[in-house]
Amino acid sequence: MPSSEGDQPHGGRRACLSRALALAAGLSGWGLQAVAQEDGRQHGQGQRTLRLAAAWRGPSVGDVQQAGILELPAEGSQVRIAAAQELPGRAHGLTPLADGGFVVVAFRPGDWLLRLDGQARVVARGGLSSAGRGRAPLHYSGHAVCDASGQWLHATACDAATGQGWIAVHRLADLRLEAVLPSGGIEPHQLLLDANGRLMVAHGGIRRSPDGRRLRDMPIQAALDRLDASTGQTLARWTLPDAELSIRHMAFEAAPATESDPAPKLTLGLALQAEHADPALRQAAPCLACWDGSRLQAVEASGGLGGVAGDIAALPTPRGTNTGTNPGTNKETSADETRQAHGPFVLSQASGGLAWRSAPDDEPPQVIARLREAGALAAVLPDGRPDDAFGGVWIAAGRGLARWHPGLAPRLLAWPQPLAPDNHLAWLAAPT
Repeated sequence: MPSSEGDQPHGGRRACLSRALALAAGLSGWGLQAVAQEDGRQHGQGQRTLRLAAAWRGPSVGDVQQAGILELPAEGSQVRIAAAQELPGRAHGLTPLADGGFVVVAFRPGDWLLRLDGQARVVARGGLSSAGRGRAPLHYSGHAVCDASGQWLHATACDAATGQGWIAVHRLADLRLEAVLPSGGIEPHQLLLDANGRLMVAHGGIRRSPDGRRLRDMPIQAALDRLDASTGQTLARWTLPDAELSIRHMAFEAAPATESDPAPKLTLGLALQAEHADPALRQAAPCLACWDGSRLQAVEASGGLGGVAGDIAALPTPRGTNTGTNPGTNKETSADETRQAHGPFVLSQASGGLAWRSAPDDEPPQVIARLREAGALAAVLPDGRPDDAFGGVWIAAGRGLARWHPGLAPRLLAWPQPLAPDNHLAWLAAPT
């Protein structure tokens, strides 16, 4: 129990550009973390579907907030809402679970958690009402992650008055709050587990007023922290030289272990939000940083995109696997070649564009599509077939979902009804 305290793969740039244009053209009228889990693609009665967790509301601002399960068909042009649950307020982070369900985290400054099963039925509720113990009130600040044992859920939280960060530790089974641990920073947002079960916490560093606005007279103290998941002890901290860059969302490079590389060194990509008062500086600021295990560094070439990245996903291409046939050369292309040519991270932009990072680092990211209200991303591992219907990065937009992968054909799936998707998606395991 926790304590209380050569040639470009896939046809080169021309082929990649043609895919980007094809996706952008298909969406012109429309104006997500890879999870280690059992395959969530469903097989039944000759049809295959992919399950994604999502949160949304109706098209009007005052419409009911919901979370549920989207089913994506292998063939067809429309998403199906398989199950939905009305929420007590707006949601933010979605944490997929091994049983095919997921946890919904309240949007700041909410004070609720819901655990939903594989049919989006509520099986547990949690909150921070018991976290007082002489402290100022706390609220959730975005995201949650399960620990390595699968028994505990760690959620980021903030002191409502000071922005000081905390990690709320809940029993996953019933979401009972068992401990509140210091996060070691200001405004923790997303958190992930590293390969050794320690917490990697993105501290946005922004102090806010009760209505959520930034307090401009207070400095930003953004940082990436590594914490002991049992005690909350800060084990290491990394910061960026530019103090006006806030760290929000993260994704580990999708490179699972193989026989030849049993312990791959994974890069962590971090989506940045520039808070410069000068609009020109904000526009030119980088929107991506990378952490290689010892150093945190902004990718300067990711500047010029407005300085704000929404969601981030790792290009889902496992090392040592085949990603399909290169449409430019008709030759098979390895995952290592794909990663070298295209870079591991995809980012959504508040401006409605979608950028992906090229390699080497001195090359600017390339816009792969422009979508109306592009935001939430979900990375789904390809199955290795050239006609794979599900692998790649799925992008939630105003009129539906789009799939992008440099080695696979783009797909466009419309929403079944008018709705406004929220900030995040999550790839779900098959329900048990």
